Amino acid sequence: SDYKLLQSCHALQTAVNKLLSLPLGLGNLRLSAEEANLTKNLCDMLAVFKEVTKAFQTDDVLLIMDVIPAYDQLQWEICAMSNDTSLPSICRVVAHATYLMTRKYYSRLDECKAYFFAIILCPNRKLQWFHDRGWTQSDVTQILDMIKQCFLEKF
Repeated sequence: SDYKLLQSCHALQTAVNKLLSLPLGLGNLRLSAEEANLTKNLCDMLAVFKEVTKAFQTDDVLLIMDVIPAYDQLQWEICAMSNDTSLPSICRVVAHATYLMTRKYYSRLDECKAYFFAIILCPNRKLQWFHDRGWTQSDVTQILDMIKQCFLEKF
């Protein structure tokens, strides 16, 4: 993965710099300070995706009710990156574009009502989970109406 490649690049940076300083004609491959900083920032940014991916690729049983919370956390972290003024502007622009893309796919969750059913039926989440995470009352009401309608159609 790109994340592992960047992690390895940083772990081996001292050895790579020694190799590049040898008279082998490779000195032009050395990263500038700005490039090295960008790769470090990118690696840190990709770590967010690594954690979510790792959670969904374990041998443990993943519950459907964990999908939206994981996606919410991912969006929150991406949004935080886009507002982090300590990051170079190009990293913030990429984070913002990524956030917009996650919003696009987030809207597709409505096509699978099971996600919402699972959260609402979970004893320690219920509708309050949506309120606690800043969903608007309108969104929560819409979810509840969707669940009621589906229940009436099926039962």
